Amino acid sequence: MAHFYRDEIKGNGTATLKFHQLPGVPYDPRNASDFDAAQRHFDFGTGVLLDPLILGQDYPESYNRAVPHCIFLTLPNWLI
Repeated sequence: MAHFYRDEIKGNGTATLKFHQLPGVPYDPRNASDFDAAQRHFDFGTGVLLDPLILGQDYPESYNRAVPHCIFLTLPNWLI
């Protein structure tokens, strides 16, 4: 997106995004399932937006596993 804006249409403005996500903290950080739950909290709350937008990656793996019928953002899915 930034490439298109700067290089193709020669834009020179700025854009700001603000996300408010309360942190997911494991109840017991020594417990693997609590730690995984805190990570899923982040993945569903923020990772679904930021992974594709900022990192240019697909949705977080935990989201892809948990949401049935989600459309992955990888190239072959856009060629259908």
